[in-house]
Amino acid sequence: MKDWWDHFSCGHIAVSPKGWTTNELGVEWLKKCFNPESKKHQKGEYRLLIVDGHASHISTEAIRFCTENKIILLCEEAHTTHLCQPLDCGVFLPLSTQIKLGIQCRCRFNPTYSIDKCDFLEIYQQARKDAITPENVRGAWEKTGLYPFNPDVVISQLPRPTERPSTPLESTQLLALHTPLNTNDLQKLLEAQFSSIKLLDYIVKAAIKAMTDVIIEKAISRELL
Repeated sequence: MKDWWDHFSCGHIAVSPKGWTTNELGVEWLKKCFNPESKKHQKGEYRLLIVDGHASHISTEAIRFCTENKIILLCEEAHTTHLCQPLDCGVFLPLSTQIKLGIQCRCRFNPTYSIDKCDFLEIYQQARKDAITPENVRGAWEKTGLYPFNPDVVISQLPRPTERPSTPLESTQLLALHTPLNTNDLQKLLEAQFSSIKLLDYIVKAAIKAMTDVIIEKAISRELL
């Protein structure tokens, strides 16, 4: 690991037994990276930190540290970071592009060249300078509608609800429909003008019931044998 520092000009390096982020490393990042760096630009009493739902971001110790230091921890809803998280929307793509270019540059005269950790640290530092620029960061906040605040930027990208059928089902027909028990029931369900989500829900329930019935039948057969 000593060689890493010879190739690393600034920043922090942390390791874990399995190479993945842990709750402990998440807290260390808050203490040694986010807290001191964000304080340099703090304009009010509180600071905002937007995260996804990864366990290392919302551990008890992380929440306690944020509360003590007046850091508002805003956790995005699941499966929304591609719309609402500035890093996902405007930073990670140019960063990964620059990393790929850096790797290609080192391998262009030797296709079998192997990138080791020291090589990667050098490539990453240059890629970070080229990709995480003030322009890209500001553009990412604007693209997510967070600053300037504009919810329509995200709302306009959400899937629109399906239009209501031209001949909606009568209430008696709705009551008559149930989880399909056979192919005839399934055919009737497909002919009904349900939304795709509602239709899928019925089909999933039917599949679960069918698989459960198979398991029960197998168990009975084994007992009979």
